[in-house]
Amino acid sequence: MRPTITNRILGQTNIISLIFFVFILVVLFFTAFQKQRWDSDIFWALESGEWILSNLSVPMVDPFSYTFGGEKWIDFTWGFQVIAYVFYEYLGGWFGLFLLQFLVTGALFYFLVRLVNLFCANRMWFAFMLILLVLVLIYSRLFIRPHLFGYLFIVIFLFLSALYEKTDKKMYIYMLIPVQILWTNIHSSFVLGIFIAGCFFIGAFVRELTGSRAEREGSASTVKHLFFVSMLLPLATVINPYGVELAVFPFVHQGGDNADALKYIGEWAEVPLVGLFLNFDPSNPALLVFKFMFFGALASLVLNLRKVNLRDVLLFAAFAYMAISHVRWVSLFAFVGVLIVAANASKVLDRRGSRGYVLNKFSAVVCVVAVVFFVWDIYGHGKKGDIGLGLKKKVFPEATIAVIKKEGISGNVFNDYNFGGYLTFNGIAPFIDGRTPTVYSPYH
Repeated sequence: MRPTITNRILGQTNIISLIFFVFILVVLFFTAFQKQRWDSDIFWALESGEWILSNLSVPMVDPFSYTFGGEKWIDFTWGFQVIAYVFYEYLGGWFGLFLLQFLVTGALFYFLVRLVNLFCANRMWFAFMLILLVLVLIYSRLFIRPHLFGYLFIVIFLFLSALYEKTDKKMYIYMLIPVQILWTNIHSSFVLGIFIAGCFFIGAFVRELTGSRAEREGSASTVKHLFFVSMLLPLATVINPYGVELAVFPFVHQGGDNADALKYIGEWAEVPLVGLFLNFDPSNPALLVFKFMFFGALASLVLNLRKVNLRDVLLFAAFAYMAISHVRWVSLFAFVGVLIVAANASKVLDRRGSRGYVLNKFSAVVCVVAVVFFVWDIYGHGKKGDIGLGLKKKVFPEATIAVIKKEGISGNVFNDYNFGGYLTFNGIAPFIDGRTPTVYSPYH
């Protein structure tokens, strides 16, 4: 019996989908399989993880530097440090860290694909485009640090919340509570979980008040559970070794005298509005994609204005503000941008009865451009030397450390900020490292 045209099309679709997902995994593999070439925070994180496991407690004071040794320290990423140290110590050193990054980023894109599929299941190329745009936007931030878990938890929160709205199965929304506890003990971005859940609650609540009878049917129960979870999440943040101090840490960390210290760290710099929105520099693909997603999300909200969910407006406003506040937060817009575009553009197309032919063609072209970018970035412009495990040569002061250890040189070291973590990892008390301003008081 000959296969029907429909079966042939479905077969081709499955093959294209398989190739797409394999490509994503290959990019994530090579992104994780790169030598440590600039970031030194992982070094003091490994040392802290070892300290925590050796003492079976979290540090309450700084155990590493000579400048602030014994001073109060809230180690707000202690969970990540333990996980990283376990992978490093028991799974082959740098291979263990490569494996950890590949697993976390793989899980991130697994949930991202499922999130996009909730809204774009019948628009394959459109879905592929959104996923690839996220990858381009966050690509430069994919290195072994606790913020990778922050990315993962943001997507899990968005996915479980959207899945609850789609299915009305309350088990999905209550799964946010254990995720929030994990998030709190791994990275300070956990406050975003509370905000995301609150946005979904407000959106559902307003829809119940203003929606049609069909939209309000059964929504009271949905609103009740969303409200209940939104109230429980702040309480869940207190379940950590530091209690309330860690729960309020993100707000303390961003304000007061710490703000003055943060402005001298590159990734915490403010983003100039002219550069963010008006400068179309092709040498910075991440910013180009940010502009594309920003205006795409804004356009989808405007086109769907009569049926827009207040949830999406709140998410857009908050994450757009974060993007212009600090360089490191630009990438966070990718996750809510995908949700906003997928949800609203799909509604507009469905109302118009459009199959999105032009959109699919456009999406396919963007996908091809993104694929070319990744192939060029991984294999081109002198980055071949980055592929591999361990440290890239002539980046960290390996020879200096070897001489210090060989000659038994002791005493305090006045070090460059970027090398502090590497000194700590090698058992040398630093003058300063990447933990500023969480441990180095601006008053001293």
